[in-house]
Amino acid sequence: MKAYLTYKTQIKGFSDVAATVKMTEKIAASTVHRLKHEVLNLQDYIGSIERVLARLSRFYVKKDHVFFQHTSGNRALVVLSGDKGLVGDLWHSLARAFVSALDDYRAIIVLGKRGSHYLREEHAPVLQSFKQDGIIPTQEEIALLTKTIFDGLKKKAFTRVDILYPRFVSLAQQKAVFVPFVPFAFQPDHAQDDSSPQHALGIPIFEPSRYAIFDRLLQKYMQLFVYKLVLETKLSECSARTVAMEHASVKTKELIQTLNHDFKKEQRRLITQRQLESFATHRT
Repeated sequence: MKAYLTYKTQIKGFSDVAATVKMTEKIAASTVHRLKHEVLNLQDYIGSIERVLARLSRFYVKKDHVFFQHTSGNRALVVLSGDKGLVGDLWHSLARAFVSALDDYRAIIVLGKRGSHYLREEHAPVLQSFKQDGIIPTQEEIALLTKTIFDGLKKKAFTRVDILYPRFVSLAQQKAVFVPFVPFAFQPDHAQDDSSPQHALGIPIFEPSRYAIFDRLLQKYMQLFVYKLVLETKLSECSARTVAMEHASVKTKELIQTLNHDFKKEQRRLITQRQLESFATHRT
């Protein structure tokens, strides 16, 4: 009788797990489409800012070259991860990619508790880590992360910055990649005369300094660039969670079917045993 009740309890428990897994899968899958749309929109916006910065950088490079020249020195790495699990091998793949380039970086900045945990296990020189309060980091959290990078560059704490994140390839595939961040890919054009019409800024200057405009625009560009990669990280996370939960749902259903089979078997055995006992008692 005890085994009979145990099967019923286990089946109910796994049925609750199956419902939770299915709901988690639906939430992750519904987020994937929205994130893909936001990433595409951000890419166009970032491209427009990048074109403006490429023109403004011609005068700014004389003041501070660290953002443009490929200088040697300390390199920093920004690792984009998340705070939640149930994503299969996604966060471990980031850690493995980092280990392969461990000696190349002197400072590590991490977004997400999972990435911070795995990198500290690898004895990474984590300079600062940021956690996320929601599914997607807020603009304030991204601004704080970007400010840490910007201030480190201005103070020459490091001269090069790369970003490691899980790039979305498809719903079932994500790949940990390193993306060069600073020095920027767009280079100021010194071959042309600053006074040539085709290089005119085309915007009114209301600030007391052109460098002030550039600083603000540069920080905005850095925030958007990081935010786009963060959204791609979340896109990969939700995709990995969708696939993992789909796999877990199949395994849970198989386990419930096995338990149901064993439950029916035990139920039949118990009924047969009671019938035999009743028949033996009747004969006696």
